[in-house]
Amino acid sequence: MKSIATKDIRNLAVVGHGSAGKTSLTEALLFSSGAVSRLGSVDQGSTTTDYSDDEKEGKHSIRLGMAHAFVGDRKLNLLDTPGAGNFIFDARLALSVADTALVVVDAHAGVEVQTERAWRFAEEAGVPSRFFVVNKMDRENVDWEKTVANVQERFGREAVAVQLPIGSGPDFQGVVDLVTGKAWTTGSAGDKDAAVGDPPADLADAVSSAREALMEMVAESSESLMEKFLEAGELSDEDLSAGLAKGVAAGSLHPIAFCSATSMAGVGALAAAVGALCPAPSARGERSGRDGESKRACSDDQPISVQVFKTLIDPFAGHLSLARVWSGSIQGDVTLLNVTRDHDEKMHVPEALQGKDHEKMNEVHAGDLCCFMKLKDTLTNDTLTDKGHPIEYPAVPVPEPPMSFAIEAASQGDEEKIGNALHKIAEEDLMLRYEFDPETKELVVSGAGERHIKAVVAQLKSRYKVDVVLHPPRVPYRETIRKAASGSYRHKKQTGGSGQFAEVHMELKPLGSGGGFEFDTGRIFGGSISQNFFSSIEKGIKQVLDRGPLAGYPVVDVRAEVFDGKMHPVDSKDIAFQIAGKMLTKELMLKGSPVLLEPIMQVEVTCPEENMGDVMGDLSGRRGKPQGMEAEGHNQIIKAQVPLAEMLTYSAQLKSITGGRGDFHMELDHYEAVPSNIQQKIVEESKDRLAHDDDEH
Repeated sequence: MKSIATKDIRNLAVVGHGSAGKTSLTEALLFSSGAVSRLGSVDQGSTTTDYSDDEKEGKHSIRLGMAHAFVGDRKLNLLDTPGAGNFIFDARLALSVADTALVVVDAHAGVEVQTERAWRFAEEAGVPSRFFVVNKMDRENVDWEKTVANVQERFGREAVAVQLPIGSGPDFQGVVDLVTGKAWTTGSAGDKDAAVGDPPADLADAVSSAREALMEMVAESSESLMEKFLEAGELSDEDLSAGLAKGVAAGSLHPIAFCSATSMAGVGALAAAVGALCPAPSARGERSGRDGESKRACSDDQPISVQVFKTLIDPFAGHLSLARVWSGSIQGDVTLLNVTRDHDEKMHVPEALQGKDHEKMNEVHAGDLCCFMKLKDTLTNDTLTDKGHPIEYPAVPVPEPPMSFAIEAASQGDEEKIGNALHKIAEEDLMLRYEFDPETKELVVSGAGERHIKAVVAQLKSRYKVDVVLHPPRVPYRETIRKAASGSYRHKKQTGGSGQFAEVHMELKPLGSGGGFEFDTGRIFGGSISQNFFSSIEKGIKQVLDRGPLAGYPVVDVRAEVFDGKMHPVDSKDIAFQIAGKMLTKELMLKGSPVLLEPIMQVEVTCPEENMGDVMGDLSGRRGKPQGMEAEGHNQIIKAQVPLAEMLTYSAQLKSITGGRGDFHMELDHYEAVPSNIQQKIVEESKDRLAHDDDEH
């Protein structure tokens, strides 16, 4: 593939709400430019960027897809991202390397939940250039002026139309470019060649009015342009075009264009506008390293620095590392230092991705996107550089996944296969976590939501031939006592020959929260028990503390004080004192008013202000204790302490309450006693679990 200079590269992250038409728009741009020979369809499973079986079957993107198109001398790198909330993390990865967020809005639905989230992601990633595309203009009952007003209400008057639609709904034929004054019209559906000519006569007044409004906004973005505008009453075509491009790069202007990706109307005009108005990679300035001091300019003259922003695993090609070349240029094979992991990485000739298809690149210039095949020890977020000029770029922060399930093999013998498969999926999907909980003896998988985890289950079956069963994970309860208890236990066993004898007197006391376990023999006097047996007594006690007598959960926050006992000169042995310590601890636990402790989570919920009352009511119904709230833009952050047992189904409920606009984060704060009525139910349910565990052992 021919190499493209930095100044002619446009890196575009196609983002927005699910079903707004991002994949269809990406496909339309590819078809319009001639990058693909036929227009693929999401419904038919034939698009370039949604090529996996699970995406074809579900008819929506679940991972980032990469493609490119040439428009004139310019190369458009297109990163097609998922819009569903469970998979939208890939939009963050795309925006970490894009120079423009191409924000797709459904002409009928307007701004939706994930539209706003994508906007926030662009802000967090430091991407000032944002370009709105109002798609599906050929749908019934479309009111494009209402949609534009909706966009401006949510994102400010800096969002300005750079085109005027020619018709709407089934009559949508194309657009008038307000910068050039030319009309782009498309004939039959699927026709990639738009006719470019004069605007319809009946739109003359509307075009003049819209162009004047655009001219005023461009003039406002620059003092020098404002002076010209005030003096002449207008801007020249050259000043208008240059001023608009400068405003887009600076983030002071956000163009709005119109199209129908499926009928191709307006797509050619969009491609031309994106190439003309969106900034080149060098416009973002120097890229700072993690240390905040080292910086690297986006130029071929700089030392090579590369960052991997997505790892894909192809069943035939193996690991694919999607990367941005932040500085320097690459020709052929090269060995770079993986600064993140401190090892050398042999990198073969970079390739360009067109969905699942690959093409070798003769040279990759600074700012371009490419793919490296089969890197040995490089993963998403890693930085690779010239050995003599290391720099490490900041990683995209990965939020804690809010939903967890216990996972087990449907067939015995597949447990090891599950672990190996999850390891491979997690390399590709940073939002997936998995770990074995030694306390509950469960393999727990965590993800962005139920839909996400079910997609992982589908991958386990289709790609790795493993059937699994999901169920809610066990809550890691604890046991303790509320009052001190003391007593003694004598273990005596005589079966002929050498016997067993041990007698232990002990007091079990409660400690404060977080006290753990303490063992003390300081009250023993006169050598009633040899200190050689102290460790045996402690070992017996800990056997009970590992699996408490109330419901089989670990015992915490207790102090065991051995204050007396007896020995036999022949029959006293380690095993005898171990048994005595174990049996006495069981007795004292039951005497000490045992209680279950449950994990209490510190929860932060972000939701729209209009949903605040419903969210707080739901948290109260989950035994939550409010801890305050604060405003964040149009949202409210509600803080509360809630038992973990009540949060296992919260992700789906919050989505229902807020229409998908809510988000939450939680972490362990402390343990506290379970209410007595709930404790009794847990104890009863534990009987079957304990019996099952005993059978396995």
